[in-house]
Amino acid sequence: MSDPAIIPVAGSAFTKIATAVKIGQVHLKDMTPYYVYTYRDTGGAAPIYPGDLDECVDFVGKSMAISSANAIDIYMATAKDDGGGSVRVDL
Repeated sequence: MSDPAIIPVAGSAFTKIATAVKIGQVHLKDMTPYYVYTYRDTGGAAPIYPGDLDECVDFVGKSMAISSANAIDIYMATAKDDGGGSVRVDL
């Protein structure tokens, strides 16, 4: 397991918060922005903002587990143009 990383999440854009992961945790550092997330197979094309927002899932609560049989890249965005925030990623 690597050390935790604090990743800034830009407002009105997708930010890759983890790459080539199969297991881990994501914790919100700021609860104010409305966060959403999606994933891609590692090496796949990144999602496009705002066009790919419809495939995103709401980040509910303060933490989220990552678990995948294949290596994936995790992307987060703030969906309501309410500025950026940050997350802690534990891999």
